[in-house]
Amino acid sequence: SFWNPECTWMQYVPRAFQKAGVKYLTLDFESYKNSSDRDYAWVERNRTRDIGWGGHLPWYPLDPDCPSLHRPFRDIVPGLHGMCRSDRLIGKYVGYFLGRLPLSEYIDNVKQWSGSKKPGATLIIADDAEYCGTTGYFYVKHHRDYTRSFDVDPQAADKLDKLIRAVSELGPWGTFAEACELDPVDEPYYVEDRCAWHRTYADAWAGTPEARAWDPILAELRKAYKTTVQPIAESPEHAARFRPLVEKFWFHMTNSANSDGRWPPPPAKTCDFNREWCLAEIEATRAALAEITAAVKGLPLPKSADEAPSRPDWEYGFYFTDKNPEAVRLLNIYELQHAIYYFHRMVDSSDPVKKAYGKQWLIAVFDEFDRRGMRGVRPASIAKP
Repeated sequence: SFWNPECTWMQYVPRAFQKAGVKYLTLDFESYKNSSDRDYAWVERNRTRDIGWGGHLPWYPLDPDCPSLHRPFRDIVPGLHGMCRSDRLIGKYVGYFLGRLPLSEYIDNVKQWSGSKKPGATLIIADDAEYCGTTGYFYVKHHRDYTRSFDVDPQAADKLDKLIRAVSELGPWGTFAEACELDPVDEPYYVEDRCAWHRTYADAWAGTPEARAWDPILAELRKAYKTTVQPIAESPEHAARFRPLVEKFWFHMTNSANSDGRWPPPPAKTCDFNREWCLAEIEATRAALAEITAAVKGLPLPKSADEAPSRPDWEYGFYFTDKNPEAVRLLNIYELQHAIYYFHRMVDSSDPVKKAYGKQWLIAVFDEFDRRGMRGVRPASIAKP
């Protein structure tokens, strides 16, 4: 099991987790609903890109028995399942551990959002773990008080013990993996690119002065690695030999992109210790790149093809899903929109067999849009008489 990225969602994210061996992924409820539910999004969608936290925005009057809050999503990409965490529960959890509200209020909130239908599950703690025992970034975020970041709470263990005992009276506990194996929601999971937790966007991190200064530096380091090093060091012929240096480079490169060094956004400032840590990691990345560049020096780059391979006139040529494009009911909105072009390419083909096949499945794609309440005018090639 793994935690989904708080700071942004991209369509390649679930595929990356699945390739890394992850089976179960924590998902974000508010991002899903704002990307997939028209009525919900009309109320809750954050229409700014310069608010770093959407917690004070209006809340949609959600039914506590909402299936996607209590049941998992199957095959976000093939082989990866997940379950949603929601800010509707998380804010009270943080407030309880910070001593801002009593345990009874937290428990009443869990009762409310547990709903009444069975079977099902509810994620009651799903936020940054540091809030179980420290103040984390709370006072930085809300009060611009940098002196109280990560203050240790000596009463945290007792608070956690009392919370566990109180929640145990509401019903049985289960593991996250068990929750992800319950009967799933009968819809695909979809979140728009760059959506983040707390009803905000990646811009809250990517638009800060630190991100604007550092991200071009990291882009140049990645470009240098991918151009002159990666084709050699990560090739089948040399991968085993250079693996320690490859892992060293990517370790420091990943650390350099740490989100806490790019947060909070103005008018607040990032914490000194986070900035210093990221700057040190950027220098470590430079050193790692220099080391592996020296190690591969003298080894020839693999020859690249002189020309791109020709494609048949019916082939789309853009990889947009690991799923079967014909399984339209399982495609999320991103995949379904790409499927229009995937099958339309066949409709425009000079091959009559491919043309008929493409038309058949293009109709199926638009039928699926209709089923989801996204009815629109169909292209002339498949328009109904």
